[in-house]
Order: sequence, then C-alpha cells, then structure tokens
Amino acid sequence: HYRHRQLMEVLSRLFAETKDEELLKLRAMAEALHSNFYEGYMGREEVEVHAKAVERLVEKLKALALQASGKGSSQ
Repeated sequence: HYRHRQLMEVLSRLFAETKDEELLKLRAMAEALHSNFYEGYMGREEVEVHAKAVERLVEKLKALALQASGKGSSQ
C-alpha cells in the first residue's frame, strides 16, 4: 500500500499547487471505485459513473504533466 499512499500524497500536493477542487472530488471517486473492487457494493451504473470520473482524473493528470514538461498549453 506504500505506492497507493504515495499517489494520494501526490494528488494532495497537486491540489495544494493548483487549488483545483475537482482533483479532490475525482480522487474520492477513484478511491471509492478501488474500495468497490474489494467489497463489491456498487451497482453497474455506479461503477460506470465512477469509472468515467477516473478517466477524467487521468486526463487532468496528463494535462498537468504536459504543462510541467513545458509541452502543454495552460488550461
């Protein structure tokens, strides 16, 4: 779980730097989906909604990575 914790810490730092509240909301949805993998408490529609949120989180992280590398335009 060490890598998982590191990912959560990185997302916290990104929020601190960007003040983008959506990062926190998307992280929470990703965490819920992760928990559901083990517990199986979500229905299909809920899983689909959470999966879309994770896709959005990945998009945002890619955009931030491009900005940090100087290859992306600012959003």
